Amino acid sequence: MVKVLDDSNVHQFWGLSPAIDLLQLRGQTLGHKNYATGLEDLKRLQLADKQPVSQDSEKPLNVLQLAAYDCRHTVYTMCRSTRHLRNQDRPVRLYVYEEEPEGLARHMLLVSILLDEQLTVRDRVERFLEIHGNALLQEKTADYLETCSRAVEEDVMQQLAGSCPVNSLFDLSMLKIADADKMAEALRKHQRKVKYDMSAAWETRCRKFYETRFDFRRNAVDWDYSMRLTAQGTPGVDPALGSIIHAYHFRTWRETGVAYELRECQYVEANRSLLSTAYGRTKEFKDRNGEDRGRSVAAWGFWADILNSPYHSFGTVSEEASFFVPGNKQFKHSSLDVAEHNITALIHELRTGEAYQLPDKSQPSRAPAASGPTSMEDLEQHAELRSAQAAQSPSSSSQPEGGTDANSEQAACIDSVEANMRRQQVAAEVDAQRAKEAALDAAARQRCSHCRIIFLTGDLQKQLTSRAKFAGAFEAITVGSRHIHLLDKERGLAKVAAPGAVLAVENAKYMLQLNQDQVNRFEEMIVSKATDAGWQKAKQPVAGVTAAHTLFHLPARS
Repeated sequence: MVKVLDDSNVHQFWGLSPAIDLLQLRGQTLGHKNYATGLEDLKRLQLADKQPVSQDSEKPLNVLQLAAYDCRHTVYTMCRSTRHLRNQDRPVRLYVYEEEPEGLARHMLLVSILLDEQLTVRDRVERFLEIHGNALLQEKTADYLETCSRAVEEDVMQQLAGSCPVNSLFDLSMLKIADADKMAEALRKHQRKVKYDMSAAWETRCRKFYETRFDFRRNAVDWDYSMRLTAQGTPGVDPALGSIIHAYHFRTWRETGVAYELRECQYVEANRSLLSTAYGRTKEFKDRNGEDRGRSVAAWGFWADILNSPYHSFGTVSEEASFFVPGNKQFKHSSLDVAEHNITALIHELRTGEAYQLPDKSQPSRAPAASGPTSMEDLEQHAELRSAQAAQSPSSSSQPEGGTDANSEQAACIDSVEANMRRQQVAAEVDAQRAKEAALDAAARQRCSHCRIIFLTGDLQKQLTSRAKFAGAFEAITVGSRHIHLLDKERGLAKVAAPGAVLAVENAKYMLQLNQDQVNRFEEMIVSKATDAGWQKAKQPVAGVTAAHTLFHLPARS
């Protein structure tokens, strides 16, 4: 019998629910009508409100993420902030809490990859998805991970030394020095000074979980996919179509740890951003009460999830409806296509301020750099033109013998001039493209300037909920599925929520190791804890939030 829970899954590095734009969540809950919930609404509002008016522009808009496990909510909120037309000049403060500093370091790393101006948009998308969800990386991605981690570590150390720029996107001021040091240490361990065999670690974890059924684990994987994942369907689509996560991709990830195989290449290097330190105590002897006693130990290695795939964060929901159009009672696209599109759209919207549109598919694609005839009509016109030129030009036989060398030199000179002109034209086009990219990156930096990501770890009550400074400060809050104990009344989460604030709690809808009855009981536990703490469950669904989150709001205080 396969175990229900994986004892070695100490840390979670991705969410089991789609990303949420927290400003959209806050805007809809508070009844704000100035938010665009889709592409058509965005166009309409941009035409109707050319000069947005800012309300309370000096007061920061605070949102809180408790154990989001990755940066999905952060990047959606930050990249789509231009849709909040009346809040463009208002500071946005994104408070991010993770139980372990390794989670904060990875959060900081992934956001930095998305904003890396040294990479093209395509490279950013591929690097981001690989490092987010793959246990194994390409060689060049592993090299980039080392380089980027070194830069992020330097940023952390500068903040510790007090020499970081005031307008930095990341804020570590609420961390203890020891916790910031742990973040820097986690980033330092991304360097490949010590070899780590991720393939062996993945196999060891699988052997421990499946036990005697390891040789037949593919049957267990197919059961999880067919009976649990497919049965939950795809958000916003007919459940009969199943999951947009393809069975091949899901099976490949469960067997090898490679979720995003974006190119036909070798994935051989360990993704060291998924390595963390687990703390425990050895069982060396029992005391007089029969309890295990031993030494405190720390083990660095792979403690991430091997059962629930990382596709839910970016690959199951999209504003582009064409990805979910079925054909022959199944999806034409997969979660990999959706994830690539979503990350590309986020980068595009951050750089341009406009929602990303897929190219018009009514016209057949044609390479923009193609030269020469590319169709039958072009071939016929080209042949006629060559014939006409040949008829008009004098033949070489009619020229005097003495003029042959002069004509050859003249032709070579003309070719050289034309080649130089072509090189100059190409260089001008390259310079223009670089200038355009630099302008877009500068615009992205400007749009990020009103956002600030503030990291928290350790005792949440001491750092946040018990402090008068944060009373009623947060208008939107999210809680991860492994940390619903933070909803308990004694934790004081409702104290830091503003009147009318919204709370989105990740439930166990896509937790494959649980059956449906256990999922329902998990949901009941969430509702019980939240209502006891003073929250009220939302009666109607909210656009942009799927059933993987349970929604609550805080009534206005009397």
